[in-house]
Amino acid sequence: MENRRPAGALDIGASAFMSSTMRDEQLPLTILIVEDEWAVREVIAMYFEDMGWRVVAVPSGEQAVDTLARDAIDVVFTDIRLGGRVSGWDVAAAARRADRMMPVIYASGRSSSSSARRVAGSVFFDKPYRPADIMRACRRMLDTERSAAATRPA
Repeated sequence: MENRRPAGALDIGASAFMSSTMRDEQLPLTILIVEDEWAVREVIAMYFEDMGWRVVAVPSGEQAVDTLARDAIDVVFTDIRLGGRVSGWDVAAAARRADRMMPVIYASGRSSSSSARRVAGSVFFDKPYRPADIMRACRRMLDTERSAAATRPA
């Protein structure tokens, strides 16, 4: 399958790391990282890639929405305040339109942003954050999603 990414997107790649949270034991999970600060985006992308995830990292909300429309994404991690017309709030809304159960994690340097416009069941982190904390939140949210899916009537 061809990996189509918007211009400026960074695909860090994937490894064969298998996690207990994987939906398909043959494929790594995919995280969409939306962060307009290059250095921050690079650090979190490399952390997830090192942990065996497929990473698609983009610098804008517009590119994130395009990616969500084309690629299979398991988790969205987005900064709230992005340069451009599309904010992290908008990215989260687009993610939930694509998959109503998609885990969404927000980050912002402004803690006053932590409650406004959040999608249900999302998680918020103040900057600076530790990549390991984001990873734990992803795993917890995916485990919750899997448990809910297992108990839903067919």
